[in-house]
Amino acid sequence: MKKTLTKMLSVLTAVVCFCVVSAFNLFTANAADQLIKGIIDDYVYEIWNAFYEGDVEYENTDNNGFSFSWNDIHNSTALKGKGFEKNTVQADQVKDYSIDYSLDINTDGIAYVGVQGWMSNALAKFHIVEAWASWQPPGENAEKLGSVIIGDTTYDLSWSIHVGQTFDGSGYNYPMYWSVARRDQLELNTTNHLEGTIDVDEHLRAWASAGLDLGYLYDIKFGIDAYKSNGSAKLISMDTHMDMATEELFEKYKVHETYERHDPLPVGNDGQIIMLDFETENDKVGCNSESTAKLTKDAFFSGEQSLNICCGKKGSSAFYYELDPYDLPTSTDGNAARFQTGARIYADKDTSFKVYLYEYNDEEILPQNKTYHIGKRICKAGQWTNIRGLFFDFQHDNFRKYSIVFEADSNVDFYIDDFFISSAGSADDTSIQTFEAEKRGDLNDDGTINSFDLVICRKALLTSTGNSLIEDGGDVNGDFRTNVSDLVLLTKYVLGVSDEIPLTENEAVLLTGDNIFRNTDIDRTLEISALRQNDDTVSTIVRRDGTFTAEWNRIADYTCGSYTEYDEYASNYCKDFDINYYADISSTNDIDVFLGGSVREDNQWIGFEIHECFKWNSYAKSYISEAIDSGKYETVTVNGVEYYMNKEYRAGKISNLYFYRKDDPIKNSDSYCIENKYNLSDFLEKCSIYNEEIACVTKIGMYVESYNSNGYADFKELSFAK
Repeated sequence: MKKTLTKMLSVLTAVVCFCVVSAFNLFTANAADQLIKGIIDDYVYEIWNAFYEGDVEYENTDNNGFSFSWNDIHNSTALKGKGFEKNTVQADQVKDYSIDYSLDINTDGIAYVGVQGWMSNALAKFHIVEAWASWQPPGENAEKLGSVIIGDTTYDLSWSIHVGQTFDGSGYNYPMYWSVARRDQLELNTTNHLEGTIDVDEHLRAWASAGLDLGYLYDIKFGIDAYKSNGSAKLISMDTHMDMATEELFEKYKVHETYERHDPLPVGNDGQIIMLDFETENDKVGCNSESTAKLTKDAFFSGEQSLNICCGKKGSSAFYYELDPYDLPTSTDGNAARFQTGARIYADKDTSFKVYLYEYNDEEILPQNKTYHIGKRICKAGQWTNIRGLFFDFQHDNFRKYSIVFEADSNVDFYIDDFFISSAGSADDTSIQTFEAEKRGDLNDDGTINSFDLVICRKALLTSTGNSLIEDGGDVNGDFRTNVSDLVLLTKYVLGVSDEIPLTENEAVLLTGDNIFRNTDIDRTLEISALRQNDDTVSTIVRRDGTFTAEWNRIADYTCGSYTEYDEYASNYCKDFDINYYADISSTNDIDVFLGGSVREDNQWIGFEIHECFKWNSYAKSYISEAIDSGKYETVTVNGVEYYMNKEYRAGKISNLYFYRKDDPIKNSDSYCIENKYNLSDFLEKCSIYNEEIACVTKIGMYVESYNSNGYADFKELSFAK
């Protein structure tokens, strides 16, 4: 999978696509993972071609129509219709919505014609199928809900669960609503003419009366969905008629809302919304069925009580907090709002806790439950552990029930105190943005530095395996590594020999799991992605000077990038960038470490990647290894070191430059030290079109990518001096 650099280049490509696709310009999409969208005459259109397979052609035509052809595709769609501002148009306020259409279609296999759309809050995708060929959707696994007559046509209603990308890009299970016309299938390999009117509002009413949740409309589009087939279609004309009401038109059909609407709880100055100290009973607190929960004075962090979760004979123990969505404030832009949760937890043995948001309902027609992973933390035995930094995005869905869950990974009793939920801004906010020094030495987090902390420091030293670069259990000086110097500093302070505990000169912050850290001191961003949020199998130390130490364990897809972005039209000339890095690298499987970014010459953008160590045998990058081994790439010499060079072209012009170190020693080893100093022009001048007098950097960064591995990247030096 391409990561940060490629995502940036893809955005540039998308911009180009939108610029060149006009009302009647024909475009052909080949060998690309396509999702092309546009707007013409107040209609939005969307073309999607999955898995890099086959060819599709699309052209907007008169009368709100289009022509569409597909060959040797896996799955492809062409849609055109209306879009709505998110969370503004309720489905139960649609007074009239009809689509008049005239269409010709010819296919040799699976394809169907009709209306598709999305709803949010409650999330669902819906299909109104007017005609189909070779296969009748939705298949045998859908739950049948009866039938309805709309106009002079009978439609069969059903629903199913689908796993995949939603309209907003999040990937998880979501329901699909189906309304399929009872008609004969289309004739294969001949042109079928279809025309008629689709009363979308009547289908919405039918789904609601069948007990399905209706939310806010995101879009309603007419088009074709094709699967493993060839064909062509021409939408000769399409007219849309819509009338929206200000009130709910079919209240009697609405699914019961779980919670009563009310104003959100106030947000404190520290962002706190919900705080439970367990001094009194709370009816939103509970545990899983295998456990019991009771207030107790046996142990507590603050006040005089905590909640004791006692596990049963079987299964794990878990704390539940039932979350009323109306308690939380919504975001101003209608998108997901970001919150933070945490608590103090005490257990008698080292215990790993999974934290997740559990969504469920009690509906008989459409029962659902989903689990959204928030994070994982390890609680040390015999001490109160402060679990924090657990961020989650919440899309308010009033038709569901929710619980925040802290679940132990083993059969263990534990105490929980000071549970909280606080605001964390928008979903795009970063969790940490400064190097503010914390109070160091209070290892048991009881607010006092004393001999009890010395006990924990000694224990951390004794239990240290030395296999990890990041060990903060006994860290005192703020370098997030436990060693004898920490014990010495702490002992001097506790005995009164020293008045303070000195911090490391190069101040650092420890990040857990997926994260984004913006170092404003040097205008640098560190971004970590491991396809999981807040998981302590991924740890990163970022330092004030821009260096970092990244460590990951049992991660399927890992990326860490330290980069700087510049104004596209600023004069940041490539010839002024002196690069310097020194790092220890290790990985048990595939790994790729490279300097990457983009440059601009006049109005042309060129991406570049300079790979210092590359070992990749899995599918995503195997073609590169094969090309290197076959001698397909050109060899160039930079500062006495040989590199393979690959040029990638788009529209007849160089779009990307790739360099791979020829004597890469990590091919035959799990670990290696990389070290290099050069001027960026030393590489870019190998490209014939490069002009150092005008070429300017728009983005530059160091990236680490790994696949199915344990590993680390310890950058002791890293600078992009300009």
